[in-house]
This record gives sequence, structure tokens and C-alpha cells, in this order.
Amino acid sequence: MDTLFQQIDTCPDLYAIRQLVFVNSAAYAYTEIRVDQHTALFGRNNLGKTSMLNALKLFLLPEENFKKCDRKFGFCSRSGDFYSAQESFKYYFPDQNSFILLEAENLYGPFCVLLHQGRKEFSYARIVVPCAYEEIRHLLWDFAADCNEGLGAPLETLSLASIQAELSQLGGESLHDSKTIRERLFAYHPMSREEGRYCLLPLKQGGTDRELAAWKQLIHLAFDIGANDSRTLPDALATIIEGEKQRKSDELSIDLNQILQDYEQLRAERDELQRVSNAREDWERFDTCYRQYEAQSRDVGQFYVDLKAALAAEQSTIVPLIEKAVQTHEAAQEVWNKVKTGFRDSSDRVKQLEGSQAEREQQLKQSETAVKRISDIQRAYPGLDPDELLAELQQQAKRKAAFIEDLQDEGQRQARMEQLNHALIRDRKRRDRINVQLEHVKPTVLDQLDPQAATVLYNLAPALAEVTPVLDQPSREVMQQFAGLFELAEDAWVLCGEPVPNVTILPYNPEAVREQLEQQLIKLKDAIQKQDLELKELLACTRFTQAEQREKLKAEQAELSILQTHITLMKASDTHFQQFKKAQASLAELQQQIADARHDSERYKKQYNEALGLEQQARESLDALKVQKQTVSEQLGRLELLRNSHGVLQGWASHLEPMTRTLPEDALAVLERQCIEMGELQQKLMEALRTLLSQQLLESDGSESYRVSFEMAHVKALRQQFERLFSTLEGQQMDYDNRVRAHNKNTSIQMDALRDAGRQIRGFIAEINREFGAYSVSNLEEVQFACDLHPRFQLLLSDLDKINLFGEELHDQRLYQRLNDFCDEFFRDSGRYGRVLQMHQLIEKVRYRFRLSGQDQFTENAQSNGTTSMVNSLLLSILLKRLLAQDAQICLPLVMDEMASIDQQNLQTAVEIAQQHGFVLFGASPDMSAEIVQAVRHYIYLGMFKATEKAYSEQRRVVYHGACESLRPLAKNSVTPELVEADG
Repeated sequence: MDTLFQQIDTCPDLYAIRQLVFVNSAAYAYTEIRVDQHTALFGRNNLGKTSMLNALKLFLLPEENFKKCDRKFGFCSRSGDFYSAQESFKYYFPDQNSFILLEAENLYGPFCVLLHQGRKEFSYARIVVPCAYEEIRHLLWDFAADCNEGLGAPLETLSLASIQAELSQLGGESLHDSKTIRERLFAYHPMSREEGRYCLLPLKQGGTDRELAAWKQLIHLAFDIGANDSRTLPDALATIIEGEKQRKSDELSIDLNQILQDYEQLRAERDELQRVSNAREDWERFDTCYRQYEAQSRDVGQFYVDLKAALAAEQSTIVPLIEKAVQTHEAAQEVWNKVKTGFRDSSDRVKQLEGSQAEREQQLKQSETAVKRISDIQRAYPGLDPDELLAELQQQAKRKAAFIEDLQDEGQRQARMEQLNHALIRDRKRRDRINVQLEHVKPTVLDQLDPQAATVLYNLAPALAEVTPVLDQPSREVMQQFAGLFELAEDAWVLCGEPVPNVTILPYNPEAVREQLEQQLIKLKDAIQKQDLELKELLACTRFTQAEQREKLKAEQAELSILQTHITLMKASDTHFQQFKKAQASLAELQQQIADARHDSERYKKQYNEALGLEQQARESLDALKVQKQTVSEQLGRLELLRNSHGVLQGWASHLEPMTRTLPEDALAVLERQCIEMGELQQKLMEALRTLLSQQLLESDGSESYRVSFEMAHVKALRQQFERLFSTLEGQQMDYDNRVRAHNKNTSIQMDALRDAGRQIRGFIAEINREFGAYSVSNLEEVQFACDLHPRFQLLLSDLDKINLFGEELHDQRLYQRLNDFCDEFFRDSGRYGRVLQMHQLIEKVRYRFRLSGQDQFTENAQSNGTTSMVNSLLLSILLKRLLAQDAQICLPLVMDEMASIDQQNLQTAVEIAQQHGFVLFGASPDMSAEIVQAVRHYIYLGMFKATEKAYSEQRRVVYHGACESLRPLAKNSVTPELVEADG
């Protein structure tokens, strides 16, 4: 049996799909499938048979991505769950080297459409190439490789970049946007090779939105030829009907909700206009009160302005005097404050200085006490300078401390007594020797030498000045020579060129030596006296009882403390004397400052009394003027109270100028009486306003009528609003009448559109049935196509026939009530959102009516899958002709999943009917069946071809290319079929 392509290859306007190629996509490593001949796909479930069939939608629909995948493609699992965009994208384009290719042919020759991953999320892109697939198939698979049991191997470097250059050389180009895709793939250009080179589907109007919407529904029918989805045929039918209209504005799209909203708005406006008209009498009463009040309030306002101007003029004569008195008082007060500050500061200074005087007198007393004690100490030690006195006190303290230690330690006391005894013996001998030397003057050793030698030896050994042996000549010469060895250099004695350390340089003076001896004698005597006294005291202590010893120790410690105090005073004697002098001078200076401060304070006190008298005089003058002003101010205050209690006075005061007039003496009382009368009129005005406001004619929340009071500016604004409202009432009524007429006309048009929609559906069904009459299917004598409108829609049409839609007044409320009831029930039951009625919503159900051969009655009983598929094929052909260009013919695959569910006879008939109308049957079944093979002749068992060694991915290993297997009879009259391999 020849292929459909072989039968129609001579047709110049044929648009056909040849084959589908998967590269690293779906479940396939590399697979070529012919789709221009009746073919069955066999293989276990999850092998990708259904997904292979569904992949045709990617080419036949002008989409660019998998977003909203369920609405665009309807990919779903066996359980009916739709696949997501991510799942679909990852399935068909898992890698960058994943491709799906469609080879097609039109009147300009063969061409290929290559799909690959796009740049955006979940997107895919198209490349069209003007050549047969045979010229580029080597770019996608290595057919020469000895691999995978002779099936070839994947190309390791395969990517879009690796093939794009060669595709470009062959004239390939990318289709980037939806507009270009529509123009190149769906527009019919029989006279332009360039524009029509890649046309897959020659639509009449070049791929308009309505055409593509209808085509999409037909695609769903082609992929659901068994009509398993109850909405496929109704939606396709509605889309075709709408698509044949000349303009998009002719499509059925009736916004029932807008009609109801317009009615509600007009009805509310009618009621509002009536309410305004009913309130006209209240408005006129309010307007009369307002005009009376406005005139009277103006007269009272003028009287108020004039009286206020007169009082202000009287007040203005006092103000300058008060201002001058204020300045005089402020000047006097400033002087008084300044003098008061000086007086306060001077008094504070006297107090401060007197406080300091007591402090300085205390300091002087303390310094004087210390100086007196130092003087007493010095008088106790006559003849001693301060340094000697300090040394003497320190020596006494040292001895006193040692004596205290001796008292505390018996052994130490004995040792001290022995020490004192030895010291007394030594010092008495030295005293006697010095006495002899002083009483009996003899020349010393140094006196027997020359002055130079005497000076040298005196500096080296001062004791030579006290010994008096008589030197012979040789001894004197030796000493002279020895002294000659020393030389004086700078401040040191030098012996043989080396300075002698720790030697002072003093000239030898016998008289000075004698004076030194006399002083030493005095000191020795004193020391002997003290040592003797201490020794006696220690001896006496040896005879003390323990109690006497404790008393003695306590007394000695007290004397030591006194000595230490005297030492401390003597050490700081210079400081104490300086502090004493300084304290005397500071006290004298402070006393002079106190005298000066007291003098200044007396002077400021006199000035203060004078300034205080002037300030009191100025204040009394100012107070007198203020009392005078207060009288006028009280009158102005009463006037202000009137203004505050009658806001209208304040309003007029800002608009009126004072007039020159003679005012009565009781002008203020006259004004008060006028204000009372005006208040009574205002109360009447407010009552009229509240009556008008209570009818809620203005655009407000209705709370105005409950207000306690109104500002006149607010009353004026409300009157302006009411005036606009009642003055435009007639114009608003005319505008309302015009809009009612327009609404009635529009509603009538929309209701006519509903009736027309029903007539269009019935007319379209009649046309289809006329075309059905030219065919017979299986054992069916006649097939009729029937369409059931939604029952609520039919009921609405029936109701419309009973209502008059023409008239000047707003339509009867019953019409809108029925429309509202229809919307509530129709859109709620159908699960639709919004209230816009469209064609596909009117078609409740599409069904077939069958009349079997030999019978007169029609039946709607379900026919076999094969019969249903045949009828759907016929319907698809009829509907498709309404979309295609008149001279074009197409060859499309009809997808029939689960082909094994159809018996052999019906399947054979389905194949024949599909072929008669330009379709090829493309189906799938998990198990291989001889009945299916005999019916479709060509088949592929996908499970037999797998990559055993290399593939692009472990998840995609099916490899198939070359010819399909087919079933053909061996001889013309043979009834025994045999499996043979078909030609490529």
C-alpha cells in the first residue's frame, strides 16, 4: 500500500509533515519517526510513546515557553494530572544538547523546524532550515560509528553552537518572537516563496488570534480523536463560529454584569432625582430665611464695625501715653536694677572679705604660734646658729632614743654604760691635753716647718697641728722634703702627677687652729657633762623598780617626742618665719580691702535709694494711665463678647469699612438688642437648614442634620450646594432621560445578540450536518451532529420573548431581576468568574445522533471507539476546511492513544476514513498486536532499540532511525500477510 505522501505528491498546494526527530529529548537518545503514514508505536508504559505524540503540539502551536503549560498544551499523566512548566521543560529539553526536529514540506519544497533550549526560563526557540532533514541529520548523530550494536553513537561535541554555523550556511534562520512565528509558520503566501517558505499551516487570515484560538481547539481534537474530553468539541465548535465573523467586535461578549450595574445606577439616579424634586418647597423656605438673615446681619455688622472703630480711636489716644510712660518706667527700672546690682555686689563683697579676714587671722595665729616656739627653742640654746641648733637637737634626740633603748634592754644598758665610761675616759684625756696645749703654748710640729710644708702636711694630717715634739734638723728636713713632693694643681694636691683624693685645701693658720681647739674644748666639756649625766642616770636606773622603770621610760619617751617636735620646727623654721610675715602682710592687705569695700557699699546704697524713688514715681504714673485704658478696654471686651457669641459679626468685620456717624450713648446696649433679634432669625434659619439636610440630598454621610451648630461660612457653602442642586435639576432630568434611552437601546442590542448567538449555533450545526450527509460511516446510514445549549440560557431566551424592550422609561424591573437570577445561577453552576457571556459558555454539550442501516429512528447510544474516531475525523476535516486557505490541502497526523482498545474492523475503517480526508492515523499501544499491525501496516516497537554502550544521557537511551516495519501481502491475491521492511 502506498504511503499518503506517495498518493498526493503531485498536489502542488499540499502542506504535509514528514517526520519527527528527538535528540537527547524525552526518553530518546536519538529517534526518527515518520508521521506522514499510518503508524503504530508499541512499547511498555513510561517509554515515551504518548509524549512523542504530544511533542507535535510544540510545532503546531505558536508558543515560545512552557509557562501555563496546562492551558497551552494540556500535557497530563494517565491519572489526568497536568504536568507543570518545569516538569515539561526538563522532559523535552533537559540539556543544552537536547533538540526536537520536525521535517515538513509545502509547495516550495521540504524544510526543517529545529527546537532547542531558549534563553529565558522554561522557554524554547526555533530555527528553520530550507532543506530536507537528510542533509543535516549527520549533525545530530554519528551514524557511521561502530557502536550500540550498529545503531551509531552520540556526537560528544553536540551543542547549538556546533551546528549553528552549518545551519546558517544552508540558509537557516531563527524565529525569535511570537509575531514572526505566526507570519512564517501560519500565514498563507502562495505567490511569495520568501514569505511562504516555512508555512506549516496555511490559515486564511494569516494566523490571527481568533484563527489560532480555533486551530488550538482543533489540535486538541486531533490529539483526542476519541473525544475523551467532554469540552474538546464544544470549545472547538464555539471558537470556529466566532472565528468566521468578519470583525473581532462581532464576537459574542456580553457583559451582563455591566447591564445590571447600569440599571442599578440609573434606578438609583431616578430615585435621587425624585427625592430632590420632593424637597423643593423646603429649599425655598430655607433660601428665604437665608436672604433675610443676610440683610439683617449686614446692618448689625456695620453698627458693630462703627462702634468698634470709635472705641479703638478713643483707645488710640491713650496708647502713646502709656507707651511713653512704659519707656520712662523701664528706664528708671533699668537704672534701679543696675544700682541695685552694684549695691548687692558691694555688700556681698564686704561680707566675703570679712569672712576671709577671720580665716587669715587664724592662719596668722597659727604661724605666730610656730614662730614663738622656734624662738623659745633658740633662746634655750644661746650661741648656736640654726644649723648648729638643729644638729644639737638631733644629737639629743639620738641620745634620748638610745637611752630609751637602754632602759628597755638590760644587756644593752650595761653595754651602754661601759661605752659611756670608755668615752668619758677618752674625752677627759683629750680635754686635759687640749687644756695643757692652750695653757702652755708650745710650738707644734707644723710650727717648726715652713708655711708651704706646714699647709701640705696640715691638709694631709690635721692632727699634726696638736702634737708638740721638738724636731731635730734631720727630722725637719725629711718632713720638708716629703711635703715638697706635693704640688697644688687646680683644686687638688698632686703627688708625682696623680691627684690625691679626699684631701681638702686649707692654708695652715696657727691662730685658727687655736680657735678650733678652744671650740673643741668647749664641745668636749659639754659632751663629758652629758655623758656623765647619762651614765649617772643609767646607774640610777639599775636601782629602779619595774614600776619606776616604766614611769622613767614614759617620761623619756615624752621628752623624745618633744625633741622630735622641736627638730621638725627647726627644719621648717625658715618656712614658718616666711609664712608668718606673709600672713601679716596678707591680713593687712585684706583689712585695707575691707575698708575700701565698705566705702563703695555706702556709696551704692545712697544711689540705690535715689533710683528706687524715681522708679516708684514712674510706676505710679504708668499705673494711672493703665487704669484709664482699662475703662476703654472693658467696653471693647463687652464688644468682643458679642462678636464671639455671634460669629456673623466677625465675618462682616473682615468685609465692611467703618462709617462716620454719631453713635448714641447706649450704643453698646443697642447693639446687644440687635444681636438678640438676629439670633432668633438665625435659629429659624438653622431649623430650615436641618430640615433640608435631613433629606440627605447632598453627597455626605447624613450626619450634617445632627450637628448642634453651623458656622455661617459652612451654611453659605451648603446653600451654594443646594442652589446648584435645584438649579440643575431640570438639566439632570433631561440627561437622565437620554441615558435611559441609550441604556434601553444597548440592552435591546445585547439581548438581540443573545438571540443571534442561538441562531448562529443552530445554523452552524445545520451546515455541518449537510456536509455529514455526503458521507457514510461503517454500518451507519446517517450521522447527525447535535448541540445542546445551556438550559438556563434557553430559559433566558424564552423570557426575553415575553418582555417589551422598547420604550422611553427604564425597562421593567422584572427583566433585570431575571438577568440577575440567570447570572447568579449560570455563572455559579459553571464555576466561572465574572459575568461576561461568551459563545463557548452557551454550548452545554456536543453529541452525535446515529441512524443505523435499516432503521428509521436515531439513537444517541455510544458507538465503538473506532466509530467515534471515524466520526471525529470527519468532523475535524469539515472544521479544518473552514480555517485553511481555499486552495491548500494539509496532511496532519490524528493521534489515537491506546489504539488496542479499538477492534480490528473499526480500526481498519478509521484508517480508511482518515486517509480519505487527508489525515494519517498515529497511535500507540503498550503491547504489540497483529490486528493493529494489519490495520495501520506501519509500526515501531520502541523497546527493541536501545543504546547499549553510549548515549547522551543514562535517562534517555532509546535509539531508532531508518525504516519502519510494515505488513504487506506477498501477492496480489494472497490472504496471508508477512512482515517485511518498508522503504525508507
